[in-house]
Amino acid sequence: MSSVGSNKGELRRRFRAQQNPFDIQQASERVCRSLRDWFAVSGALREAGAWAGYQALPDEPDLTEAYHDLAMCGICWAYPVVEGEKLRFFEIDDHRNSANWAMGPWGLREPDRGRCREIAVTDLAGMVVPGVAFDRHGARLGRGKGFYDRTLQNFNGTKVGIAFRERLTESSLPLDAHDIHMDWIVTEDEYLRAQHQSYSQTQRKLK
Repeated sequence: MSSVGSNKGELRRRFRAQQNPFDIQQASERVCRSLRDWFAVSGALREAGAWAGYQALPDEPDLTEAYHDLAMCGICWAYPVVEGEKLRFFEIDDHRNSANWAMGPWGLREPDRGRCREIAVTDLAGMVVPGVAFDRHGARLGRGKGFYDRTLQNFNGTKVGIAFRERLTESSLPLDAHDIHMDWIVTEDEYLRAQHQSYSQTQRKLK
């Protein structure tokens, strides 16, 4: 394993070992509010179109309420299905209808491919992306499987990393050549824009 890979493994263990000193449900509700604000301020809400969401693991922000509210404003949501080493995305028009979902190989709900329409990655306007941690330059530390990095290699839409404030680190995360940067990071406190090439960023605090 490379030194970068070793460092990533240690960081994953460290972040996962952290005890969350907060109510995850309440923090998720605040992340949902931040994401709704970001859609409004960034112009993404006016442009509408199809976006990719995700089904949250226990230590990730649950965006269910934001998906519902933004869908009422014209955003179409598609969710990932694991196939081989990549992700495919299927539209769900009513994510609260359990009949639209099936259990995936990682213990997460996935769209039922027999009921849901596939949306090509190239047709997505943007994607909200979970991660173990992010830094303020837009670097993402994933779970080590590489699904999102492979899927996003040639993706031209907007990439929004989603995290609790405790998972947004001030230190730069170690990177491999294939790692994909986010364009924006949204937490329960703020949304910030990453500028990858200069490794500078602008941020806007939420009131």
